[in-house]
Amino acid sequence: MNKYFLVLLSVINFLVANSQCTILVKQIGKPTDSILIYGYELSQVKEHYIQLNDSTLKINSNVISPDRMMIMIDRNQRWWTSIWLEPNVNYKELIIDYNKHTVAVNSIGKWDSLTTLTNNLDIKDNFKEELVIVNGYIDKNPDSYLSLWWFTHSQVFSIGNLSDKQRMFNKLNPSLSKYPEYKRVQADLVGRKYPKAGDLFKEFSLDNITDLTFKTEGIKNKWILLNFWSTSCGPCVRELDSLIDFNNSIDTSKAMMISISLDNNQMSWKNSKYSKKMNWNSVWQTDGFYGELCLHYNVYSMPFFILFNEDKKLFYIKDGVEELKNIKNTFKENKLLK
Repeated sequence: MNKYFLVLLSVINFLVANSQCTILVKQIGKPTDSILIYGYELSQVKEHYIQLNDSTLKINSNVISPDRMMIMIDRNQRWWTSIWLEPNVNYKELIIDYNKHTVAVNSIGKWDSLTTLTNNLDIKDNFKEELVIVNGYIDKNPDSYLSLWWFTHSQVFSIGNLSDKQRMFNKLNPSLSKYPEYKRVQADLVGRKYPKAGDLFKEFSLDNITDLTFKTEGIKNKWILLNFWSTSCGPCVRELDSLIDFNNSIDTSKAMMISISLDNNQMSWKNSKYSKKMNWNSVWQTDGFYGELCLHYNVYSMPFFILFNEDKKLFYIKDGVEELKNIKNTFKENKLLK
């Protein structure tokens, strides 16, 4: 058999939202480099580059919401497709053609077809036709996760009238409130206020790594640094040693740091070697970016830092690994170090 037309069969088993979908992968031609498979819509799902050295690949994705997986071929040329792991669809077939640089999906589900169509309309700025499709689907499927998904992934909702969006949102079945995205859409529709200097600290109670409840209301006359992170955030993990050194330099009579994990899975956070290295207050918030604190402060990335002064008033917000050095300088200027 000509090696350039070698067909390899692989089976990818996905466990998602308490259901299993089997995807048969056919590779045509000579495989190049590697493939990248990850939760396309889930910023906290760890990325996996996988060399195609055997016939079976297994990836587990334990997430609350139905997942949309992205399959990217060749990290240099980056040609790709996406596949919904949707309810009631247990089998799909993926054909990777290395000769034509194409990825096709056979046995596709309804969600694949609809989102491909609306994405193409997005690209063409054909929002009128897209709105007809989305609105029609929501009318017929008010309890479908896809109806909720469009509110956060469709251009028609980013440019539409707020009252029109609220009217469409009200059509959704309340059963969709079990998904964290529901909270985000609700918060957006009522008009969230972006935090600014001088805003008061939002008190919270969250469980720490030993399952004890950590409460902030007892903190008095101290600067507070909130650090939003997760064990699956590469930049967060890479800066951990620097963060440990920084925390060791803090005068704890004047300031303290609290790390808030946005991991999808609480046990993954508790059992992680990274969490166990933290020698300061470390807690976990359910729903990740859609959790109450993230929605309140509009946390949109990781690592994310929010600093409050001794009066519990917001001093400033910093996001990104490179900001740690600026935070150190602020602590030094305000004599918060040992």
